[in-house]
Amino acid sequence: MDGAPQVALEASTAALHVDPRAANSIMLASFILLIHEWFVTLEEEIQRIWMKPWTLFTAYWVAVRYLPFAARVLGVIGLFKLSWSTQVRAATLCQRFVPAAPIILGWAISTGHLALLMRIHVLWERRWLVSALPAFLWTLEFAANVYPVFDRLTIGESDPGLPSCIPTIIGRKAAFRLTSAMCDAVAFDISVTVLLVVKSVSLDRQRSERHPLVRLLLIHGTPTFGKRFTSNRPLAGIGVVLLLNSLNLVFIHATFTIFMLIIPNIVINRLILSLRAYESSCQADMRVAATQPSVHTNRSLTLTSPFGVNTILEAFQQPLHFPAPHAATDHPLSDIPTRPATHAHV
Repeated sequence: MDGAPQVALEASTAALHVDPRAANSIMLASFILLIHEWFVTLEEEIQRIWMKPWTLFTAYWVAVRYLPFAARVLGVIGLFKLSWSTQVRAATLCQRFVPAAPIILGWAISTGHLALLMRIHVLWERRWLVSALPAFLWTLEFAANVYPVFDRLTIGESDPGLPSCIPTIIGRKAAFRLTSAMCDAVAFDISVTVLLVVKSVSLDRQRSERHPLVRLLLIHGTPTFGKRFTSNRPLAGIGVVLLLNSLNLVFIHATFTIFMLIIPNIVINRLILSLRAYESSCQADMRVAATQPSVHTNRSLTLTSPFGVNTILEAFQQPLHFPAPHAATDHPLSDIPTRPATHAHV
């Protein structure tokens, strides 16, 4: 009887530990998902990113696209090294790989959120008063993800008894940082969602060429997300990104976060490729705009300042692009009248 409480305590403690096999499987699954997405969109990436003049936007694309790769590669390396290491060696490897992968993954999430921030900024005609709140929340989120670089102890420590590089012992500083990063990210998602819906309703009333998000969500519906996600066509709206990211951050879990938090970045990659597709479809109009700097000042700045911040904002200013349908009934947007293509601010 005296040993019963101790047995119960040990059982409850063991139940709280993360199953290494489940964690390893999810880590490998997330890596396979990234590889699959990379192969599916590789042709679009070459045509719409690398075959165009390299600007600051190209560097931003590299960060959005390949930071999740870096985090997963480090995780897989640590996984295989731990499988063939002794307990003492495993503890040493965990001290090396545990801080790196979560930090890079946090950077990837913040980088993806920056795309949503810039999209909102240009949709609201670059009004800094409107985008000030989400910009402030994004800064807090980014700071929470960068802070561990200067303080490795905030990541946590790994249990030497578990053959997996997963922080199971989280101190007070680590808990505060993780809570801050989660709250900042959720607050950012909420603020961006509100601004996006308000602007989408306004564009919907104007029958804008930008394909307002509210109408896109009504036409496509969330059940078709899986089909749209696995197809070669770019995703329709970024509301799915906000929804997924909010759910992931609210119902965060130490194991499944490895797999779930990379999905918003993958969808943002599709969004960027969709915006770049529109720019490719109006190359002739861009050349005409370049000859009229007095009317299209921002686009002339893009040509003369290839490494300026304006190059990134111009990329997120384009309407969403959809491939030409084979039949009028095949395309979900065929019943939406659009205005002639222009390049002025909407």
